[in-house]
Amino acid sequence: MILTIKHISISQGQMKKEILKIINQIPIADTHEHLLEENDRLTGKNVPASNDIGLLFCQYVDADLIAAGMASGDLKKITDPKIDPEQKWKIIRPWWQKIRFTGYGRMVRETVRILYGEEDLTDSNWKSVNDGIKSTLKPGFTRNILKDVCRIDHCQINALDEPVFRETEFPDLFLMDLCDTFISSDFELKIAANLLDDEIKSFSDCLAAIDRAYELYGKKAIAVKNQTAYRRKIDYEQWTPQQAEKTFNFSAEEEWKMPRETRKPLEDYLFHYSVNKAAEYGLPYKMHTGFLAGHSEMRLHHLRHNAGDMSELCRLHPDVNFVFMHANYPHQDETIALSKHYPNAYIDMCWSWMINPAASVRFLKEFLMAVPVNKIFMFGGDVSLVELVPGHLELAELGIAQAISELVQEGWLQIGDVGGILERLLWQNVYDLFDVKRLLKR
Repeated sequence: MILTIKHISISQGQMKKEILKIINQIPIADTHEHLLEENDRLTGKNVPASNDIGLLFCQYVDADLIAAGMASGDLKKITDPKIDPEQKWKIIRPWWQKIRFTGYGRMVRETVRILYGEEDLTDSNWKSVNDGIKSTLKPGFTRNILKDVCRIDHCQINALDEPVFRETEFPDLFLMDLCDTFISSDFELKIAANLLDDEIKSFSDCLAAIDRAYELYGKKAIAVKNQTAYRRKIDYEQWTPQQAEKTFNFSAEEEWKMPRETRKPLEDYLFHYSVNKAAEYGLPYKMHTGFLAGHSEMRLHHLRHNAGDMSELCRLHPDVNFVFMHANYPHQDETIALSKHYPNAYIDMCWSWMINPAASVRFLKEFLMAVPVNKIFMFGGDVSLVELVPGHLELAELGIAQAISELVQEGWLQIGDVGGILERLLWQNVYDLFDVKRLLKR
C-alpha cells in the first residue's frame, strides 16, 4: 500500500524505517528492570546462570521451553555452571526451533544479533556466541550496553536481591524502587523486624516497620513497587485498625502457620497504609498487573479481575498516581478504559513487548486513540541480566514504529505529529511523572 504525505509517495515499509530513524535519535527512559549490580555480576553473586550460552535462556524464555515440552531437569542443566556449554547447546537445539518465533525467542535472536553479530543461533555459530557472552563480562560492560548500545537515559530498578531497597553503585544510571511487598500485602515478619532491628510483637510494630522503610528510603526512591499479584488477587478491601489488629493477634497466636488467606484483613490494611505513605512522600505507586512470569502456576481468574480492582484503588486513593505495569496483558482493553477514566491511572508497557509483540502493537494503537498521550510509558526490559536488554528494546522500537506507521497510514495521525509523540512516549512522559532530575547524580 502507498501513503501520500505532503505530496510525497512513501510505502508503508519506508514509513516504518523513517519512524525508526527518529526513534534512534531519542534517549530511552527505562521504567522497569531487575538488573543486578555490575560488581555482583563480576563476582558471580546472585547470578541466575553461568556466563555461557545458557545465560540467554535463563529468564522468561525458559518458560517457553517448558511450555513447549522441555523436561524441567533439562532446563536446570542449561543454567548449571558445572555443565559444559556444548552439552547445554545439545539440550537447547531441538527446542530452540520450537520457540524462536515467540516474543521471548525473538528477544534472544535480537540480543544475539546486536551484541554478538549473529542473525540466529545455529550449530555453526553457537560457539561464537558463547565466546561473545564470556568476553562481554568485564568492568564497564553494564554502562556500555545500557548507554552506548541502547541509548538508555536511566533505568528504574526493582531489586530482587534485596527485600525493600538496594543502594546502587550507579547513582547516575540506576534509580531504585522502594519495594513494599513484604512489609505490606505479602507481609513477612523477618523483613519487617529487620527494618526495626527488633521483633514484631504488635500490630503497631507492623505500621512502624512501614514508617521506617519510608524514613530510610522514601527520599532515595524513584517510586514504590508492589508485586503481590503473583500470590493473590489485588482486591484490597478497607478494614478498620481494630480488624487488622485482631488478625495480627490471631496470626501471632498461631505462630503465623495458618493459611495465608486468613491474614487478608491485616495485609489489606498494611497495603492501604503504605499507599498513603507513598502519597505523603510524593512517590508514584507501581503495581504488577496481568500475566505472570514462570510457568504452571498462573490462575487466570485472578488476572480477569485485575482491572476492576485497579479502578477501586484509583477511586479510593485519588491523590496517588498508580502505574499499572505490563499493560495488564491479556486484559488490555480494560486498561485503556481505566486510564481514560481515572486521572491517577498510568500504564507501563514494560515486559509487554516480549510477552506478545503483536498484541502490544494493537494495544498501543488503541491506547493512543482513546487516552491522553501522557498516560503511558513505553519500555522496561524487566530483566536481571543486562545482556537481555538490547533484544527487548529492539522489539519495543520495532513495535512502536509499526503502531505509529499504521496510525499514519490509516489517517489517524499526521506525519508532522510523529516526532513529538515519540519524544513523549520514549522519555518525556517518564520525566513528567517521576522525579528523575532530583535523584540522578550527574
